[in-house]
Amino acid sequence: MNSLSTRLMQCFSAVFPDLTEEQILGASLTSVPKWDSIATITLIFLIEEEFKLQIGTDEVGNLISFEAVLKVLEKQARLS
Repeated sequence: MNSLSTRLMQCFSAVFPDLTEEQILGASLTSVPKWDSIATITLIFLIEEEFKLQIGTDEVGNLISFEAVLKVLEKQARLS
C-alpha cells in the first residue's frame, strides 16, 4: 500500500471505526450502511485536512468509494 492509500485509510478509519482494513479498501456508498451525507462531509473534511487540499464541488459527487477517492487524490498529486 502506498503513502496515499495509507493516509486515506486513516481518514476512512476515523469516520468508520467499525470497518476492518479489508472492508475499508472495498468501502462504497452501497457497501457501508453508515455512509450517509454526514459521513461524506466528515470524510471530505478529514481528507482536505490530511492532504492539505481542496476538493472541488464538481468532484464531491464522484467520491462514492475508497477507490474513487484514491483516484481523485492521485489525480491531484499528479497536478501538483
